[in-house]
Amino acid sequence: MRKHSLLALLPLVFLLGLSNTCFAASEAEAASAIAATREKVAWCYQAVSEADRAGANVTGLLFTLNEAGLLLSKADLAYRMGDYDPAERYATLGLNRLIGFESEARNLRDFGLWQRDSDFWVNIVGSSVGAVVVLVCSFLVWGFLKRKHTKDGAVVV
Repeated sequence: MRKHSLLALLPLVFLLGLSNTCFAASEAEAASAIAATREKVAWCYQAVSEADRAGANVTGLLFTLNEAGLLLSKADLAYRMGDYDPAERYATLGLNRLIGFESEARNLRDFGLWQRDSDFWVNIVGSSVGAVVVLVCSFLVWGFLKRKHTKDGAVVV
């Protein structure tokens, strides 16, 4: 009886071993995943550059981009060593790390542009209002001092 159960398990073990080899990544799949990740990293780098030029705080974006770059580097290394399965896995992880990255960079860029424009207008309006306030206060002080030093039309010394 024990011999029959072992024989029944033998095809199952064989199929499990075969299934692992069937799902291993090929060279073409790994190369495709690496190329897709490399392209996405390049696009994301461009988006970070635009957000930085707009004056946005891109520290968090750079951290994420560095993580994706590290995963891409590991994928390249594994691919060159002929380990296509880890190469594809690292490339896919890097690509997944950049999901939503471009929209976040675009939002930060737009916020940076808005902040720069509003800072400009605050400076212009603030300077103009400040100049008017100084001018009005100067005339009020001058009038007050003129009245104080003048008594019944005569200048008091």
